[in-house]
Amino acid sequence: LAAKRRRLTQAQRRMEELDRLFKRLYEDNISGKINDSRFEKLSGDYEKEQAELTEKMQLWEQEIAKQEEEADGIEQFILRAKKYPDLKELTPAVLHDLVNRVYVSAPDKSSGHRMQDVHISLACVGFLPESIIAEMLNHATKSRTA
Repeated sequence: LAAKRRRLTQAQRRMEELDRLFKRLYEDNISGKINDSRFEKLSGDYEKEQAELTEKMQLWEQEIAKQEEEADGIEQFILRAKKYPDLKELTPAVLHDLVNRVYVSAPDKSSGHRMQDVHISLACVGFLPESIIAEMLNHATKSRTA
């Protein structure tokens, strides 16, 4: 996030610099210091660079906003989770506070074992990646056998 903000700031500075260069170039063209064909070439290059920077800046601004939103969601979830420091079992109240939805697929018995996919949408965060779910299941299995 910090790197994206730095790139955005650098791009904003470059845009300001390009505006100054374009003004100076225009003044040089008006005063006759450079000819019209040179002015057109240079101004075209500056305009192209500005257009590219504008696109990049819009993309970075969207990415920054998305990351800030995700960070806010994570902070909100952590605050909710901190209400349950000694959680031993999931009660309906805890589930209602921490989980938006749990999606369970139809059972697959083709391998001889009943297998189901589980997708959990947490409050303020959204879906957990499959790797985290697998890690949680492994941890729960180890806890039961210990």
